[in-house]
Amino acid sequence: MLQAANKVLIYDTSNLQCELLAASLERLRPELDVKCICDCESMISLLTADPDWVVIVSDSGRGTTALLVASLQTRSIDVPLVFLLPEGSTERVIDALRLGASGIVCGSETCPSLPPVSTAFPRVRSG
Repeated sequence: MLQAANKVLIYDTSNLQCELLAASLERLRPELDVKCICDCESMISLLTADPDWVVIVSDSGRGTTALLVASLQTRSIDVPLVFLLPEGSTERVIDALRLGASGIVCGSETCPSLPPVSTAFPRVRSG
């Protein structure tokens, strides 16, 4: 059975963008279980059944991301969220942090420089 830190769910409203992100991540980190989801309801269904995922949210627009986070919060789904921002302006980074980002990756960063998911976002359980 995979640990939570080895399960990565990529959310993007564009199916092509989602598949490209997943393929890149699988090449860089073959030990990960990577899934793509392009609609909010499918993601909520998956996370309700199995909340042990790190979710990468490709932030193509502030409105879409805010609605996604609100939907997760409404259903009390608490998962680590990593925001993939096209650019790292101070305003965009602050918006992501306000929405509850556990991590932020800006488009100018290269994937090989990123830490392994298990060390960047360890799952802490209470009780």
